[in-house]
Amino acid sequence: MVEILNQAADSRRKVAALQGFTRIDAPEWEVLDTPDRRRAPLAIGEPTWVPCAEMRGEGIFLRFDEDRIVAWEHQPEVKQREQMLVRAHDLWRAQRQLPPESWPGLRFVLLHTFAHVLIREFALEWRFALALADIAARLPAGHVDAWAAVLTSTAAPDSATEARLIDARPGYAVAAQAHQLVNAWRVNAPAVPGAAVALALRSAAQVHRTTAQHQPSLVINGPTSPNVPVRLTSSVVVEMIRAARESLLIVSFAAYGVTEVITELVASANRGVHIDLVLESSAPDGGALRGHTGAAVAFTALRDRATFWHWPAHQRAAAGNPRAALHAKLIAADTRTALVSSANLTDRALSSNLEVGVVLHDPDLVRRLVRHFTGLMNPRTGPLEVTR
Repeated sequence: MVEILNQAADSRRKVAALQGFTRIDAPEWEVLDTPDRRRAPLAIGEPTWVPCAEMRGEGIFLRFDEDRIVAWEHQPEVKQREQMLVRAHDLWRAQRQLPPESWPGLRFVLLHTFAHVLIREFALEWRFALALADIAARLPAGHVDAWAAVLTSTAAPDSATEARLIDARPGYAVAAQAHQLVNAWRVNAPAVPGAAVALALRSAAQVHRTTAQHQPSLVINGPTSPNVPVRLTSSVVVEMIRAARESLLIVSFAAYGVTEVITELVASANRGVHIDLVLESSAPDGGALRGHTGAAVAFTALRDRATFWHWPAHQRAAAGNPRAALHAKLIAADTRTALVSSANLTDRALSSNLEVGVVLHDPDLVRRLVRHFTGLMNPRTGPLEVTR
């Protein structure tokens, strides 16, 4: 009766605008024709804009068999059902004091009902996909391949399949995951062959591995707690500097001491890593640091090995507040990894202070962060200037 066509259909663009709200009852077919007494406006006065949502036609293109549709329409029980629907349609319009309108037809009811059935089927298969994703994330290393081998030669989701999965790699507590997989397969997608389930499990595991590589990680200094494992900021900073092969972007409000960090930076510069240091200035030089020396003094050993940047007073005034501070704390290595932290580059901040930071492993996000500072360093348009 239905043929799924493996071809592209013309895209249909639709923009829905929110005109108002209705109370209790849904709006009529033509929303703008709904009486004002039943419509609650979006604003007290006439709005100058309304929220909109752009929708593009996406989905599965289906073609129904015309001969079978005609035969279905002429079945006595179908005609009887249509008469009931027509009476309900007319009553619905009369209750709302709407003018009589022609019945949209039984084919409309068929398409509407079929769409809901299809959506429900998608939802059931989506539940199976979610179950597979959860299982792939919790399986011990090496189990995905072993289970995929079992599933490829499996015909049905039964108790025997569950037992074979458990025995695929003895010595592991995976009975719960095996039961979850077989049960989800049996309930949500029993017609899907085992080879397809194996492929889906492998795909879910690969997606999980890729996603896990890009997950941010916490860096916490100071008092410990049993809830979060503590990783010192100092060790993360040194690790990132050592891992850099091309570039390092370092931004800090204050800097003092940090002998180990400076030693690692010198070593990085010696192996050809380009280093940009964006540091706050002292108050006499237009910055927000108290005293007569800026953060750059701590990096004297890098004077000829790195590019130093500052935010001059006249650029702060142009930005709207001459007392604004360069308060960001950031280390980005090779536009692949970045540490965003509350910790300054000082001995206490990197070891004993109560500080919190996040290491970003998503290259796209890190690139965007680095590009922001690259734009600030633009000699023609950026507010940052090279320290001479």
